[in-house]
Amino acid sequence: MIHLYPSTSLRQQILFTSLLFTLAWPVLASESLPPFLLDSKTLDTSAVITNARKALDLPIATVVDKKSPSPTGDPHDYVSYGRYWWPDPASTNGLPYIQRDGHPNREQMAFGDQDRMNRMIDTVETLAKAWRLEHRQDCARRAGEWIRAWFVTLATRVNPSFEYAQIHLGSDGNHGSKSGLIDTRHFTRLIDALRLLHGSPAFTDKDEALTHQWLSDYLHWLITSKNGKLEHEAANNHGTWYLTQIIAIARYLDREEDARQFAREDFARISNQFAPDGSQPLELVRTDGLGYCAFNLEAQFCVAKLAAPLGVDLWHYEGTNGASLRRGLEFLRPYNTAPETWPHSQLKQLKSGFLQPLLDQGARIWPDSKAESSNTPALTPAFLPGAETYVYRDGKPDPMRLHVFKPKDWKPEDHRPALVFFFGGGWTKGTPERSASYAKWAATLGMVGIAPDYRTKERFGTSPLESVADGRAALRWVEDHADKLGIDPQKS
Repeated sequence: MIHLYPSTSLRQQILFTSLLFTLAWPVLASESLPPFLLDSKTLDTSAVITNARKALDLPIATVVDKKSPSPTGDPHDYVSYGRYWWPDPASTNGLPYIQRDGHPNREQMAFGDQDRMNRMIDTVETLAKAWRLEHRQDCARRAGEWIRAWFVTLATRVNPSFEYAQIHLGSDGNHGSKSGLIDTRHFTRLIDALRLLHGSPAFTDKDEALTHQWLSDYLHWLITSKNGKLEHEAANNHGTWYLTQIIAIARYLDREEDARQFAREDFARISNQFAPDGSQPLELVRTDGLGYCAFNLEAQFCVAKLAAPLGVDLWHYEGTNGASLRRGLEFLRPYNTAPETWPHSQLKQLKSGFLQPLLDQGARIWPDSKAESSNTPALTPAFLPGAETYVYRDGKPDPMRLHVFKPKDWKPEDHRPALVFFFGGGWTKGTPERSASYAKWAATLGMVGIAPDYRTKERFGTSPLESVADGRAALRWVEDHADKLGIDPQKS
């Protein structure tokens, strides 16, 4: 059975700019669920186990273990203090605190819960990785103890609202600020850890359900609270990091349509945040301009990766002003090995290679690694890294090829489900390099991922009719060669 689904961009056109072809998509039985952002293939087993030994010995600490009584009167409230906020030297009592961008007030921050929360996320993530790689039951159980302490046990759990995050002392009745929600950006890593621990000895079904409920309550607060709404509207990196956690949590709770709605918002955000040359004006004005440009780009990469399985392609989006994530990466590339040459303000010294994780990720998304000019026609790729390539239709000047990505343990007799994804481009431009990331993602889930090419106006001078004809030919070829590909087109 064949199911065709148009992509987001195609909903404004007719059909085929981007379509999803599912030969079958059965539920994949697994002890754990695949993480949303973490690439399990890149984990270093030796390093994970070494870190897990240390994590097993860490004492559990939660929000109720504050150094001093909670200023809210409820020890279960999460409390933190503004990172760059200091006593006003012109005031007799230092109040209200004033902002000194780029100068963290670590002494005041130490009175809050941020370090304890980050330690919890780091520890649970480390132990979850050890469970994933080595099925270490002691690690899974210890991770479960941390999770219960923070989200389940009434005596120690944190309230599912962060009204007192990043207090600016002396302002707003010492209530938290909208900027405080940047504290919870690492919840995306916690979500990945929870997915890895699914089906493990970490927690019972009841504990997992209660953790789900806590996250559901927190998501409701994130969407409806005053500070949540204000952070959602933030035009800079704060708004981007808000999207990362809200999309990740919504997907974890199986609220995919909500997640998709928030992911689509990022098209406009990219256009507003990035200039045509890839610079980020809202981050350039910061005293640590290079660091904050990289910080926001990291958040944007997280949003793009979270959005891709929802059918929202942010990786290859280009705004009417030329803004794109790819140009954002290329703008920062020259400073990766020479951050000292950054021509704008940067107080904190960055190490050479600070951008490398994003550059590596970009190289996988855009294999040619350099930002293409919008005026330069794309080349037709004969092969894609990691794929088996087949010709499905002979033709001139080039035959039409499709690129097949297989799971690690693939065998011809498997009869696996398959996913075929055609790149978008409005009938006019694009290459299968755009859809390769989706095909690779399908292979990580145990499916056969396929990224076909088809004729476009830019490369072949053709009309949409030829594009559609190629698409049909590719689907017929896949069905005709199902045995060779190890897939079963009869499954539904």
